[in-house]
Amino acid sequence: MSRRVRLIINLLFIAAVVAFCAIYVSRLDWGKVAGVKISPAFMLLSVTAGVAYLFLSTFIWIRMLFRLNPAVRPSWDLLAVYAKSWMGRYIPGKVAWIAGKIHFASRFGIPASQLGVTSFLEAGIQMATQLIISLAIVLADGHFGMLPDGLRLLTLLAILGLVVSLLPPVFNLAISLLLKIMKRSVDHNVTVTWTAVGEMTVLYSVGYLLLGATYFFSLGSFMPDLDPALFAFTTAGISIAGTLGILALFAPSGLGVREGFIVLFLSLVMPVELAVVSAVVLRAAALLMDFAFLGACLAGRWLFGRGVAVA
Repeated sequence: MSRRVRLIINLLFIAAVVAFCAIYVSRLDWGKVAGVKISPAFMLLSVTAGVAYLFLSTFIWIRMLFRLNPAVRPSWDLLAVYAKSWMGRYIPGKVAWIAGKIHFASRFGIPASQLGVTSFLEAGIQMATQLIISLAIVLADGHFGMLPDGLRLLTLLAILGLVVSLLPPVFNLAISLLLKIMKRSVDHNVTVTWTAVGEMTVLYSVGYLLLGATYFFSLGSFMPDLDPALFAFTTAGISIAGTLGILALFAPSGLGVREGFIVLFLSLVMPVELAVVSAVVLRAAALLMDFAFLGACLAGRWLFGRGVAVA
């Protein structure tokens, strides 16, 4: 790809992210939080935990790339790639989230096929891990039976679809068929192993606690008397809502879909009015988290120099 074409694609990506972020912000019902007192300290803790989760996600992705290609090295370049691509979630269709990693990282000598495999796998395991742990929590505390039948079925179908598609034999077969359809031969490793899937699952299970802290501190920023015993359920409910929002390909970053499910879950443990406010506050916190992560990665690349992505 020529430098001019790459520049045009980069500018179009940035313009799309800015445009849809503006739409995203304008569509939030800020009137719901009018008069709500937000604790800056708790919001800072929420954003910090969220940024830590995104750094962990980047490490998981780079680790998977290393498993396929031992020449890959951690670098601020790859951190910046992940951060920019993460913002692609705000573009409807979610294609930019995956394609962004392939486009931005391919210039560092990493094969596009390996970038595609790791990007799909990382996104899938991230969502599947959150859904499975969250389902176990809501089943254990008895709230699952209180949810609408449609939501219970949708959650179970999402888990089943993700788990089956991520099984290494199934995933590798799908990749092989895709490459044949595209009539492309690959001279490098694109095979996913059980060890890789297991390692990513364990790491995302650890990251689940960071997500829980992000959500709980966001809620605590305007509900100082929030019962710590609700940590597990709020994490589970918001995680399921977020994953279903991602699967709603038509919505920028799941806008509207995620909020609806958050209200459904949280209204089981708090008044509906507070659940609605929670949905808006959580969205604002997520926006701050995403931009803070992007800023940290771009600043790190600028301050510490550009590392070598591939040795």
